[in-house]
Amino acid sequence: MPKLVKPLTTTEITKAKPKDKDYSLSDGYGLFLFVRVIGSKIWRFQYYKPITKKRTIISLGSYPELSLTDARGKRDEYRGLLAKNIDPQEHNFILEQEALQEKENLFSTLAEKWFEFKHHEVKAGNLKQVTYDDIVDRVTRHLLPHFGHMELKNISAPLARNKLKYLEKEGKLDTLHRVIGYMSKIMTLGVNIGLLNSNPIANLSEGFLRPIAENNPTIPPERLSEFFAALQSSKMSLEVRCAIELLLLTATRVGALTQMEWSEINFDEKLWYIPKHKMKGRVGKVQDFIAPLSKQALAVLAVMKKLTGNKKYVFTGFKNLNEPMNKETPNKAIKRMGYQNTLTAHGLRSIFSTAMNDAEFNPEIIEVCLAHFEYSSVRGTYNKAKYLTQRIEYMQWWGDFVEERARESAAMCLTSD
Repeated sequence: MPKLVKPLTTTEITKAKPKDKDYSLSDGYGLFLFVRVIGSKIWRFQYYKPITKKRTIISLGSYPELSLTDARGKRDEYRGLLAKNIDPQEHNFILEQEALQEKENLFSTLAEKWFEFKHHEVKAGNLKQVTYDDIVDRVTRHLLPHFGHMELKNISAPLARNKLKYLEKEGKLDTLHRVIGYMSKIMTLGVNIGLLNSNPIANLSEGFLRPIAENNPTIPPERLSEFFAALQSSKMSLEVRCAIELLLLTATRVGALTQMEWSEINFDEKLWYIPKHKMKGRVGKVQDFIAPLSKQALAVLAVMKKLTGNKKYVFTGFKNLNEPMNKETPNKAIKRMGYQNTLTAHGLRSIFSTAMNDAEFNPEIIEVCLAHFEYSSVRGTYNKAKYLTQRIEYMQWWGDFVEERARESAAMCLTSD
């Protein structure tokens, strides 16, 4: 008769101490606890393979992570498989492969592969890092929460429309159509690598309202004094206020300014060297840009030097001081000042353009000050050298103009008091 084995108890398992050599405690029917010299305790199951009849031992898991009850459950499960001539090891391998295949077919996995392709474009110089970061951010915020856990075969146009409808209801039409475009490209990648037969959301954007192109709201230069009065009386942080003032004084784009690094500023030359990857324009066409700094702009930077001079970025993130300020922060601050639908951070550039054109400065040089151009590397270098002297003069005139409006706002505040 086979030897009867007394089942283990939790107390026996807990009290089992390491010895000079590894040893085993049997629970019966092939299950035993392997106690190692180093003190770890591992559940193991011993059986004979159905076809070769070769004795095999497989690990079930560690104790106490795998309890006595759960270990017996696994043993009974494997004994059930053996009764059907199914090898537990082969069964587990098949399950692992199915799990891997299922993960491969998830939208989140395909999105990660698409990110890799886009990142390769960044390294090849065909896509700006800031654009890549924006794409990843939008996909992460608007697509992965809704579709990341889903198998590709279960994604349909009606389902996608239903899940993205909230963006249309919130009036975020530009964001909506951007993320639909990204999602369609991700699904097309699935077709190209053989995970899908066709792209089920190829025409999804046709089922939503399209955004109406509008210019960024702005105010005339005559209202700058009023704007400064509102800026000074606002409760925003000093850093955000400086960001808004510097946006106005440099007439640069929000993305370039919020990513401004101290290493880009030459205080002796009074110039800001903006690398091309932070400039708006097509990759291969846009080049590095030189922005002259007026004495007023340098004064704002002097204030910021005391706040973030030991950091990489001039304007840092609120949660992470090693990251740049979110490019939406200045715009949100202006809205809170009472300028919603009246003025945006980008609209500050229009104030500069209007004032300079009203003063009858050279329109071509004004456009260069605003970086409203694309050029080849040779022509771009020539233009920057040709107009830099004039642009220094233009930006100082603008700095003086802005400073005068700030003085008027201060007088307005004193009068009202």
